Amino acid sequence: MQRPHGRRVPTSVVTMPTLSKLQSWLEEFEKLWTGRKDAEIKMLAEKLFTEVKQNVFEVILFLMGNSQDHFRKKTDSWTKTVLKRFLELKESLQKNEKDLFDACLTQEMQQRALYLATCGHYNVLSLICHLFRLDTGDNRHLTGHLNVMLERQQFKEVCRCITQLNLQHCFSIHQVVVPLVLQDKVNLVETYCKKHKKLQIQLLQYLDQFCANGFDVDFAIGNLGVPGVRKDKLCPRVMRKLVARLLKMYNLESEICPNYDKTKNMGALKYLLYKRYNEPASCSSNWEDFVEQAVGDNHILQDELILQFICYDDLQAAVKWAKKLNVSSDRMPEQVVAAIAEAQSATEEEDWEASYTTEEAVVHSTVDYYQLNLPFEKIVVVDQEYMVENCIQHLTKVNKVIGIDMEWKPSFLSTTSRVAVIQLACYTQIYLIDVPVIAQNPDCMVWLMESILCDKEILKLGYGINHDLQMLVKSYPFLADCVKKTLRMNDLASLQSKFESMKPDIFGTPDSDMISKGLSGLVNRCFGQPLDKREQMSDWESRPLSQSQIVYGALDAYCLLEVFDFMKVLAESSSLDIDMESGITTKTPKKVKPRKKRDKEKSVNAVSSLANLSISSDRHKDPISPADLSVVCDTMLQGLGKQLRSCGVDVKILENDQDHYQAVKIAKTEGRIILTRGTPYISLRSQVGDDRCYLVRSLKACDQLVEVLNFHNVHVTPKDIFSRCQMCNGNGYAKVTSATMRIAFEKKNANQQQQHSMQFGPAEMGAYSDPYGFDLDDAEDEMEFFLDSDVTSNKASGYYDDYVNEYISLENTNSKFNIPTEKPHEQEDEGAVACSSNGYKESFVSSDHTINLDDLTVGDGVQVQMDVLQESMFDNVDIFFCCIKCGKIYWEGKHFCNVLEQFSHILHRGPDRQGRDVLGSLEQNDGIEAM
Repeated sequence: MQRPHGRRVPTSVVTMPTLSKLQSWLEEFEKLWTGRKDAEIKMLAEKLFTEVKQNVFEVILFLMGNSQDHFRKKTDSWTKTVLKRFLELKESLQKNEKDLFDACLTQEMQQRALYLATCGHYNVLSLICHLFRLDTGDNRHLTGHLNVMLERQQFKEVCRCITQLNLQHCFSIHQVVVPLVLQDKVNLVETYCKKHKKLQIQLLQYLDQFCANGFDVDFAIGNLGVPGVRKDKLCPRVMRKLVARLLKMYNLESEICPNYDKTKNMGALKYLLYKRYNEPASCSSNWEDFVEQAVGDNHILQDELILQFICYDDLQAAVKWAKKLNVSSDRMPEQVVAAIAEAQSATEEEDWEASYTTEEAVVHSTVDYYQLNLPFEKIVVVDQEYMVENCIQHLTKVNKVIGIDMEWKPSFLSTTSRVAVIQLACYTQIYLIDVPVIAQNPDCMVWLMESILCDKEILKLGYGINHDLQMLVKSYPFLADCVKKTLRMNDLASLQSKFESMKPDIFGTPDSDMISKGLSGLVNRCFGQPLDKREQMSDWESRPLSQSQIVYGALDAYCLLEVFDFMKVLAESSSLDIDMESGITTKTPKKVKPRKKRDKEKSVNAVSSLANLSISSDRHKDPISPADLSVVCDTMLQGLGKQLRSCGVDVKILENDQDHYQAVKIAKTEGRIILTRGTPYISLRSQVGDDRCYLVRSLKACDQLVEVLNFHNVHVTPKDIFSRCQMCNGNGYAKVTSATMRIAFEKKNANQQQQHSMQFGPAEMGAYSDPYGFDLDDAEDEMEFFLDSDVTSNKASGYYDDYVNEYISLENTNSKFNIPTEKPHEQEDEGAVACSSNGYKESFVSSDHTINLDDLTVGDGVQVQMDVLQESMFDNVDIFFCCIKCGKIYWEGKHFCNVLEQFSHILHRGPDRQGRDVLGSLEQNDGIEAM
């Protein structure tokens, strides 16, 4: 057997424990876990670790392979606790002891460990990887099992394994990444590609094809055979947002995504033109530079620019830009070609262009903008670290009020935007902080911001300052703590709203339609002149800053001081009782989405507003049985759907990845009633009619159940409980005797052992005699993949041969090697919790169906689900009922009575499915209150 790290196995190896010893340890762990004795489990694990020494890997494989909880993929299990303790003990060893420990690890063990990791809950994957060193060295031999999982389309599980094992180089994006993208599991893909630049580029190039308008999604996914494709998430609009986010996350240039890049620039171009013709006062002096940057050498964008000028009825601009971009005549619109042909001479054309430019300047010169009331010499650009100390001293020692504003490059011109300039203004000086330069020393930048933001003696003024602070933290995360500790930050936008709520016309009205809103509008209403916003969209990352940019930035911060003083005088003259710091804000960016609670309240309010809607469907006059009601529950009512199904109602429940229109489709094709909540009701009702859509008003599932049953006058009796399969909604069952089910169960175990033998060789069977959870439907394929990995598993080490021989000798004496079962009555309770039949209604039990013992199927070739069965059940359960639609098995148990108690408030008296008055019996035993 080849070993993963090339070390020799020591000659003195502790003998492998006997099967009986292993079995006793297993029983002890199960017993301690039943009593939730975590401390004792850790102590037993430590004792076991000391006893087995280098054979600990085989012992762990045995324990995991025979753990019920592990294969049921429970979040918490005793195997997880033991694995964690074993790993701690291993890490505590000295280096030479650890090397001796790892020397006993074989590739075969690693393969088995990976297989067991994928059979359990994913939270044990990391523990198993570290303990068995699956993520170190040359681990390509582990790809065999991962390929089998890919054949079974277990893309999510494979992605997690590959990410943990760092095996991305062994798989193409079309094997793992593409299926997950189509299933809208992008969060897994992001982590999968995080440290692999080549994969990031391949992923974005694949996503870019979906960004093209008119891209045929059906053709792209038609032959892939990926289940659960979210076509609604593959539209160009959604994909462009995804590409933009990934480009920023991976710090890649948009040029690698030509379709996205073209669409982004097209949007930027249209935005610039809109600003030019609808808000000329806000157009910057370098507007033309932005346009050139947006169109570049792309002929499609150049042609679009010329057409847009025509749409804005600006033929002169179309001619100018056609000549400037050297657009050929065959690409020009006829109007542009004709206008150029009419041009007289080159000199006249130059004069025309000059007059056109002059005309643009005149538009701005006619506006009387508000001016800075400080000399230009009082503006200091802080672009060296030594200047920071002088800035802090001047702002904090003398001044008690500071105006703050921030500027950054327009986001439509780049995939990432960051704060480029912070303006700090006092009454005598204005500082413009060159953030990209100063932030190169994070300590210096933190010192500056803490000195200003966290000083409670200084009142800070801003306008819409929350957005600026959020952008600052987004640009420079190391400033998050000091921003969070901000004190006395007064938002003049909030203070303005406070004034206007007390006296709406207190600031008067704007004098011109050209005046924009926001700070410029407030300045205009206070002083009669707006701010010149032409530099707002300029390139604030270019250096050096132009004089117009410096003046614009300084005025934006300084005018806050003047507006605040004006508001104080206004409040006093108007006799308004208002706190001038009432606009203080302490909001800071949060990692956790803050909308969740508000969205819930919004949903409740929406339901309240819908409560007044008239619903044409009247309550049924005659009572009906649950079987006569067929409904489809949308994603907001999955809990209600499960309870209705437990009561025997024919229910289809939408999955989380299904949209509301799926409910409409099901309702129309199957004649079902849609059950929904909130605002979707209006849209759904308009598509299916009033009688096919019901608005559920109650909030809790138990109250919703009563509401729906009462509205449709459904009478639920004990015989209706569990008359439908809780998994698939089927209402047909095959009645199987205990003897027949035992035969099927034993045959399944035999098939699994044979498959394990084919996969790992005879040595593997000793470690895996588990009847729970192993489901190798593709054993031949798995074996083929393992052979491809050049791993030979037909020879084991000496100590392991002894262990196998002992197992074979036990097998020859017909000694069973299975997980110990609990007491009969405890076992029945556990089975009943899974679900209970308690005598299925005869009309639901089909005599035409039984288990096919040749292939262990029922109904139309459905595989029987026997994972929850245990051998001791066959002595306690006489009859099993198998759903002929999905193969799930049910049996009688105490759970039925518990459910009757749960639904006692909606049950009508009547016999159960075996003709017994169950409610009467429960009343006599105080199981439920008398009805």
